[in-house]
Amino acid sequence: MTATKRKRLAIPDKWRNNHLFSFLCAHRETVLCLLFAAAALFQGLVYSWKVPFGQTPDEITHYQYIEAEFGTTGYADELVTGLYFPAGMDRLPRNEKEKVDQAALDAASENRFSTPLSLGSFHPQITAIRHLPCGIGFYLGIAMSLPMIWCTRLAEIFSVLFYTGMGFLILRTTPVK
Repeated sequence: MTATKRKRLAIPDKWRNNHLFSFLCAHRETVLCLLFAAAALFQGLVYSWKVPFGQTPDEITHYQYIEAEFGTTGYADELVTGLYFPAGMDRLPRNEKEKVDQAALDAASENRFSTPLSLGSFHPQITAIRHLPCGIGFYLGIAMSLPMIWCTRLAEIFSVLFYTGMGFLILRTTPVK
């Protein structure tokens, strides 16, 4: 039996001496994983920034889950009364033609949570693992006394960073032939 050899691409001599090209060839899997991570991070951040808070029908429900899983109370309700309703976001879900009223959003954007965050208020359950990145960003925003809208954006940013990192690690550890 004879083994068949794979044909190699003909690489021009001027490229062979290029250090960047040599590095990229030697580390092509890492470069591809980094390109994936950069594209996923870019897409996730743009999506989380461009899709207005409240546009999806279960947005508030996620914050209620986070609150229940982390064992805190009052923040999801305050998010509804301090941001969701004042900015007119209650009419957005499942209504593609309806857009955010920018003036109402600007007026509600400076609303902050009335209850400061204390470490003693946390009573996490094991189910908090499913919203851990989002919860960390959300509660970090509350701890820093950021406006409500920025607490929700931090929650989204932390989720995007976490899941992009997980995607990168999965690609790095999955054998590819």
